[in-house]
Amino acid sequence: MIPPIKPAVDILVGRPSIIQGMTVLTLGVHIVDVLARPVESIPAGQDTHLVEQVRITAAGAAAGTAVDLARLGVPVASAGAVGDDELGDFLLMIMARHGVDVAGVARKSGEQTAASILPIRPDGGRPSFHVPGANLGFALADLDPARVLGAKLVHLGGMDASWGLHDPAFFALLDEARAGGTIITMDLLSNMPDLMPAAKVFLPHLDYFLPNEEQALMITGAATVEEAATALLAEGLTAALITLGAHGSLVATAEGTTHIPALDIEVVDTTGCGDAYCAGFIAALTNGRSVIAAAELGTTVAARVAGGLGSDAGLKDARNLLSDAGGPGLDAGPDKALKALSDAGGSGLDAGPDKALKALSEAGGSGLGAGPDDALNALSDAGASGLDAGPDKALKAQSDAGGSGLDAGPDDAPNTLSD
Repeated sequence: MIPPIKPAVDILVGRPSIIQGMTVLTLGVHIVDVLARPVESIPAGQDTHLVEQVRITAAGAAAGTAVDLARLGVPVASAGAVGDDELGDFLLMIMARHGVDVAGVARKSGEQTAASILPIRPDGGRPSFHVPGANLGFALADLDPARVLGAKLVHLGGMDASWGLHDPAFFALLDEARAGGTIITMDLLSNMPDLMPAAKVFLPHLDYFLPNEEQALMITGAATVEEAATALLAEGLTAALITLGAHGSLVATAEGTTHIPALDIEVVDTTGCGDAYCAGFIAALTNGRSVIAAAELGTTVAARVAGGLGSDAGLKDARNLLSDAGGPGLDAGPDKALKALSDAGGSGLDAGPDKALKALSEAGGSGLGAGPDDALNALSDAGASGLDAGPDKALKAQSDAGGSGLDAGPDDAPNTLSD
């Protein structure tokens, strides 16, 4: 018998937060990110280096994806664990301000809220200093089963780092939800080989799996991405979507495989690109779009995020992405996706549809907003898009390894639990 969970208090209005018309539940890792850019080196001794921008954001494979979904206009709630500390207060406050229902986020007394410090390199790469905190203690006892059973889609964010959910009873809950029509998707947090066997146990309970290339190869033992996709489909998935950094993503279904090229943009920060890809995919899928169309929207949302600092950068007017370019699935293809990005004010993509498409999607991230009329957090949204070069700026694709976004490959991925 799972005990009832006391609802979190809505910090902004002082009353319990209640899910109304919730479409998506993101479940798993919640992190506070503190980011600065550009950082070429750590100052020696007590020296100070001046930077252009510092932000603090809601991040993590559950929290970050929830924020992005809210900014896309998708009703979303999140479930996970944070500490009973100031960082936890901030994380819940900023998620709620963006429009995420946080009543399902448990407070862990005496534990630290997970957090990362990310000095962003000039090329957009993001090394990190990370404390996993309360995420490691999130367990089935902290979760209200009604939230899982009542969602149209449940996104498992970072199950490789959510050890308390490696529980047969949780798998049974997922199976019950799927039997009732709920879609289950999953993304991972880290590229740590030791965590992959436990993550693999979740595969029979999923509909869609969205790993990065290194994770897909490790979890299957395959030699190539194509072989990994085949192995993942053999686990019973409807589709496997493997993000490939500078080469876009590979979408595999029973009908075959499709390569989705990433959009050609000037990368500012890769933090949260993987979570943004997941959010775009989920937003389109829950709006009835095809798997391929959903992957195209995921690519577009990831490009928006990579154009600024932080896991929710460039998404202030992201609701337009669901209406521009012919709907949430971007069925018109990459050319119209580029135009939608440009028209919506994202990532400076004004070079035209003939511009060569390059790379951009990968694992991990965060963000959300209820729309342009909502008050946006000054700490997390000022200068978010980072697109000051204007439409005449030459576009170029840059990807770097590590972190929540674009991994350049197995040799470059950091072995951290940071998002």
